[in-house]
Amino acid sequence: MAHAYQKNKEKFINLLKDGANPNAEKNGVPILFNFAFSGETEAIKILIKYGADPDSMNSYKTTSVAMAAAKGHINTVKVLLDAGADPNLTDKEGKGALTKNLIGTEMGDILQEAGATLYHLTV
Repeated sequence: MAHAYQKNKEKFINLLKDGANPNAEKNGVPILFNFAFSGETEAIKILIKYGADPDSMNSYKTTSVAMAAAKGHINTVKVLLDAGADPNLTDKEGKGALTKNLIGTEMGDILQEAGATLYHLTV
């Protein structure tokens, strides 16, 4: 479905209107996660409109909002948070969307305003 969006946005929307799964996965990775990785904010808005889970995650349990934050996609993070993404869901290593290197940045501020907590790993 990601290929459909990149080639033809109208076809992508029609696939969703016709019942395509907005939470579809390719190789175990949700389409929304792939768009979060690349900062395709408009595609994410469309997927969410058709019922995509804003908390979608990859096999390492990294969430879409965490990936978008790590990649610096501010508008994508805002869209995901506005859609109800939880910035405090953690991956397999116990990290959420807010990481130490984001503290004091615009991205960090956005995440903290959304209630994100900095996780400290204990061994």
